[in-house]
Amino acid sequence: MLSKISNILFTNQNTGQTIIKNTVWLGVSQIASRLIRAVIVIYAARVLGAYDYGIFAYALGITGLLSIFFSDIGVNRILIKQISCSPSERNHYIATIFTIKLCLLSFTALVTAIIAPYFSKLPEANVLLPILAVLLLSDGIRDFGYAIIRAVEKMQWEAIINLGTNLATIVIAWVALTREPTPTALATAYVIASLIGTGAILIGLRKTLGKITQYFKKALIKPVLVEAWPFAITNLLWSIMMYTDILMLGWLNTANEVGFYSAAQRPIQLLFAIPAIIAASAFPALSRFAQQDHEKFKQIFEQTLALALLAGLPLMAGGIVLGPILIPLVYGSNYLPTILPFQILASSLIVTFPIMVVYHAILANNLQKQFIIQMASGAILNILLNSWLIPQWGAAGAAAATVISQFIAYGWIYIVVQKIFNFNILQHIYRILLATIVMTIAIELSKLAGFNIYSIIITSVVVYGLSLIVLKEPLVGRIRALWQNSTI
Repeated sequence: MLSKISNILFTNQNTGQTIIKNTVWLGVSQIASRLIRAVIVIYAARVLGAYDYGIFAYALGITGLLSIFFSDIGVNRILIKQISCSPSERNHYIATIFTIKLCLLSFTALVTAIIAPYFSKLPEANVLLPILAVLLLSDGIRDFGYAIIRAVEKMQWEAIINLGTNLATIVIAWVALTREPTPTALATAYVIASLIGTGAILIGLRKTLGKITQYFKKALIKPVLVEAWPFAITNLLWSIMMYTDILMLGWLNTANEVGFYSAAQRPIQLLFAIPAIIAASAFPALSRFAQQDHEKFKQIFEQTLALALLAGLPLMAGGIVLGPILIPLVYGSNYLPTILPFQILASSLIVTFPIMVVYHAILANNLQKQFIIQMASGAILNILLNSWLIPQWGAAGAAAATVISQFIAYGWIYIVVQKIFNFNILQHIYRILLATIVMTIAIELSKLAGFNIYSIIITSVVVYGLSLIVLKEPLVGRIRALWQNSTI
């Protein structure tokens, strides 16, 4: 048994097994780390209260938006793609793209620290922005290191560093908030922990990154930027859909509403790690076969899409049905206004989970520029709906605006992608849908029977898993075959 586990988790045997191995390690890294951060968020929300936590969330939202505007133009994913497709050019791409990334990060950090305070509508958030600018710079460098690790499909090292960084975050944040329960203390704790993680990855990649001056290739700058600009625009439009809700809540409503909305958003963002892991694990293979074997690409794409829905559909149903129980349990009775925004945001999982896989398939085929109109439509619609709904409905209005714009934009993208790749996802999901319905019925029956929330969650997981087995879901069979043979 130990040899099977070792073969599955530590060696790259074939495409399918490597994807599973990468998924497991990224899962360990991202899920565990986000759970740790969720603990920090819950603790901070309780200690700071809705107003002060809203201030922190607002400042973090500004930083995140600026990061995507100026520094996250897709060069990390381009690095993964180019190393997967052209391993002989690995050192040149690493050196050149790292130089580009460092310039972009430095510029964005300066904008965040110096210019962003002039546009903030919550004065209390301004003092946090220079601190969070350091966080932006540190996180950006560490993410580039993760891109190198993912490109060579050694995700176990990312898992170790990421988990260690977040363990440091929870310890430092707990100490900081215990001594001084303020947004500034929380922001400072985030920065210190981030610098620890970035230092670790720089040490681990010191030989690779130490060759930057030797392998920097000026001729690669233009091709990289040409390939990146459609991604940059798409990412910008996506960030508008993801971050303008918090910013517009701060402009059009109160810090309390920002706090309620951010509390609803955090568990959903935690769940986003699942499709992100699945898509990132498959991305190197998608990039290879997009150029070499369309049928193999299509097969991997369909199965990865089905895997995302395998996780997304039950989480959507569970979030909607259990939201009124989960929110007071997690945040306390002071956060009851968070329930409705949480339920609304949970409904989006049916489109946000598969769209991450679709997006990586688009990038693997270098088709980013074909989807700018769809993303622009979603971003504009999101702004208009936020302007209309936030003044009257606050956090719930922001959630509704985001979900409506996501359904329209992502649905449009999905239709276009289906025509391009000619894939068939329906054959993969009807069993998943039936299992989700059975699980939802089991949850309602458990509630009627008076089960506590922990028993309900365990029951729902067991019922969902058994339903998939009874319905003979092919993905379950493939996972079983992987375990038996250490290959798929």
